[in-house]
This record gives sequence, structure tokens and C-alpha cells, in this order.
Amino acid sequence: MARYFEKLLAANPDWKWEVREVLPTAKGCTLKWHAIIPVGDAVVEEDGVDIVEIEDWKITRNEVYFDRAGLLKALLGS
Repeated sequence: MARYFEKLLAANPDWKWEVREVLPTAKGCTLKWHAIIPVGDAVVEEDGVDIVEIEDWKITRNEVYFDRAGLLKALLGS
């Protein structure tokens, strides 16, 4: 997981991301997170959830859920 987030945040160095809660599952975990994402002159704050499954030390499933409305509004400038 650490390598995944290193790559994500390296590509987006201005993002601030923090884990709020980790819930272990049989195949991996569910992550609750909070992100602060600069978009132009705006700053968008989002809370979300990742469902992560790992097999042989590789991520085999990563589903990300959050309300995209604020991010889309900032990206579209409306």
C-alpha cells in the first residue's frame, strides 16, 4: 500500500491525504480517508473510502468512493 500512495502523491505533490480509519478484511482492508486537493485557486476537501484487496503482495482490487461533486465543480470552474 505504501508504494501505491507514494506514486499517487508523487504525481500530485500538493495533495494532503490522511488515513482516518483502517478496517481489516479477509483479503485486505477498507480505508476511510480525508484529502485536501488544490485545484487552481480553489481547495477541495473530500472524505472517502477505499476497498483494497491484496494477493501475493499486490493490490488486486482498489475501489475508491467519494462524492465527486465538489472536485468536479472546482475542475470545471463553476
